[in-house]
Amino acid sequence: MAANSSSAYDLTFLNAIPLPQRHIEQPPVPVIVKPREPKSKAQLRRESVTAFAGAVRVIAFAAVLLMLFAGIIGSRVKLSLAQHETQELKNELSIVQSENVRLNMQLNSMISEDMVEDYAENVLGLKKIEKYQIHYFESSNKDQARVFKNKG
Repeated sequence: MAANSSSAYDLTFLNAIPLPQRHIEQPPVPVIVKPREPKSKAQLRRESVTAFAGAVRVIAFAAVLLMLFAGIIGSRVKLSLAQHETQELKNELSIVQSENVRLNMQLNSMISEDMVEDYAENVLGLKKIEKYQIHYFESSNKDQARVFKNKG
């Protein structure tokens, strides 16, 4: 149950905190502008030349930035085209390599020992030699080979 109490709060410590002071701005003091003397033609001409030179500098700077930007875009386009061409050549290389492997396998199957033996016996009519048909020659002299010209 809630109990009724009559406790008092001590709020004196709040008096020690200073309150922020209001700052009232004074209206600005009006500045009296004195009329200038009219400019001479030389001063006007000098100012117009200076303004024109500044405008030319800004336009030149903008043109240089535009050319750099165009150069960057152009180089990116060339890089993209080169990468595309490289990828196409890599694809073509892989196709050619796989074709090379296939042709080498086909060649190896055509040149196998059994295929050569079969071709020699059936097409050319050759037969295997027998042991008695093999002759070995031994020579104590140095091996030499001579080629004679045929007259014909």
